[in-house]
Amino acid sequence: MVIIQKNKNIQIMDYQQILKDIHQAIQPYASIGKQADYIPALAKINPDQFGMCIHTIQGKTFMHGEATTSFSIPVFRRQFNISDIRNQ
Repeated sequence: MVIIQKNKNIQIMDYQQILKDIHQAIQPYASIGKQADYIPALAKINPDQFGMCIHTIQGKTFMHGEATTSFSIPVFRRQFNISDIRNQ
């Protein structure tokens, strides 16, 4: 955990550094696996793209990599649908 300031029991996290640290930690695994080519929209995407974004409840946004790149979410959408069904 990276803390840039501690003040009266309030910790201010260095989210930008945390994102960089996560990216560095997962780099050894970047070439493992196979791109999902069974979904046409995903097959067209550069497999080396990587981006992360954190939006805090204070309204601040921190990004790393290609966090502003649009992408298709058919796989994620399925997981959200399953989650919705389970919560009903």
